[in-house]
Amino acid sequence: MATTLVKTDFNFPGQTAVYHGKVRDVYTINDDYLVMIATDRISAFDVILPEGIPYKGQVLNQIAAYFLDASAAIVPNWKVAVPDPMVTVGVKAEGAFSADNFIITRIADEDAVAAFDIVSLAIRDATERVNEMGSPYSDGWD
Repeated sequence: MATTLVKTDFNFPGQTAVYHGKVRDVYTINDDYLVMIATDRISAFDVILPEGIPYKGQVLNQIAAYFLDASAAIVPNWKVAVPDPMVTVGVKAEGAFSADNFIITRIADEDAVAAFDIVSLAIRDATERVNEMGSPYSDGWD
C-alpha cells in the first residue's frame, strides 16, 4: 500500500506562522507568502481520521491548481507556483477579501442584476477556458 502524508512539521526559512487544518497545513513565510500543503488526511464530521487516503492530497491540490489557472484571466488569485503535486505557494492576502493586485468589493442591492450578469459571463468564460485546457484526467495534463 502507498505511503500517506497525514502530518507535516516543516520549519521554512522566514516562517512566521503555521496552521494545521483538517486537511491542509498552511505555512506563512515572511508574512507575505503562504505555502499550502494538501495532505492525505480524511475529515468526517469535524473529526480527523487516523489513516489517510494515498494520493488524496495530490488530487485535491492539482484540481485546485487547475481551476485557479483556468479562472486567473477572469479573477486574479493568490497562486504563484505549484512546486510539488501536494503544495501550492501563493501571495498572502492583505485583508479578508483583498490581495496585492485586486480587491473584491461589496455590490449594492440595486446592482444585483448587473452583478448576476457579470458572474454569469465569468462562469461561462471559465467553462470555455476549462474546456480548452482539457480534463485534468487526460494524458497530456500537467
